[in-house]
Amino acid sequence: SESAGEVDGIAPGAKLSFVDLGRSGQPTLDIPFPPTSIYQHGIEAGSKIHSSSWGIGYNNYRGGEYLLDGFMFNNPDLLIVFAAGNSGDAANEVGSPATCKNGISVGASQNGLSHTKMGMAGEDYLAWFSSAGPTHDGRMKPDVVAPGYFIRSAEARPDVVGECDAPNQDGIDGLMYNAGTSMAAPVVAGTAALIRQYFEEGWYPSGGHVQADSLNPSSSLVKAVLINGAQPLIARQHENFSVSPSEEYDVHQGFGAITLIQSLPLAGKNLIQSQVIDRKPIVNAQEDEYSVTIDKSNGCDEPLSATLVWTDPPGAPSCALCLINDLDLYITD
Repeated sequence: SESAGEVDGIAPGAKLSFVDLGRSGQPTLDIPFPPTSIYQHGIEAGSKIHSSSWGIGYNNYRGGEYLLDGFMFNNPDLLIVFAAGNSGDAANEVGSPATCKNGISVGASQNGLSHTKMGMAGEDYLAWFSSAGPTHDGRMKPDVVAPGYFIRSAEARPDVVGECDAPNQDGIDGLMYNAGTSMAAPVVAGTAALIRQYFEEGWYPSGGHVQADSLNPSSSLVKAVLINGAQPLIARQHENFSVSPSEEYDVHQGFGAITLIQSLPLAGKNLIQSQVIDRKPIVNAQEDEYSVTIDKSNGCDEPLSATLVWTDPPGAPSCALCLINDLDLYITD
């Protein structure tokens, strides 16, 4: 949790656990079967968020997604963040395992202009390579997008203990720039960690630190916060720098680009008000109704935004319609 380096990441105070999937001496991964064994190690280490920047080009719901959704259904505090893939803007290119239901699938936007190259339009534009949805059975993916083109992050200087950010006398740097949805997914995972910290430390509902208000958020609540505060991007900029339209809820950006300042009340930083309902059981044909008063007396001028997220039981492999519980959200005035 020290912060003497140039780059400290999204959640620098978080504890990390690692699973090594690399094949020695080869640029490939060895994914175990069942893939849930990867995440069991994290559960045993106390992890609540897992970042998975790997995948294959299958767009349908297969045995791996069945196992992963079942694992998350049985571990409702665990949120797995998946990179959507780098296959571009053709439809149905989001790849497995980002096609599962209970994780969160992440596409890539461009970064701020200080982290781009000449001709790139900036953070309000999708990266040209970010895979488009939907899934084979019609579900919207990616769920959200985050900066992934370019991201400055950790490389390696294994001979150094502690900070290795600055180049050594031979010009070897411990940091590197890279691009891909594999860089965007960890941005979302780190943001999810901050959301979990927010609730566990009692910042909800006041926007200030009140430990007596502490709650343990489910993965569905963390996912709902990420989705609810997401903001639409303007367009997709292609590799040749041309631009094509994109808008919120389409197959390119899903709910949009994550932004915490638009997601949760924080005293002195925003005027957002929020109401959360978490771990609410519901049975078949049940209807729940909630009344919300929109109070603009303190200067809040944000529109009402409501998001419903649940952890679904696994669907059958090769399902044509993969949702088991099909819930609907209606807003009436």
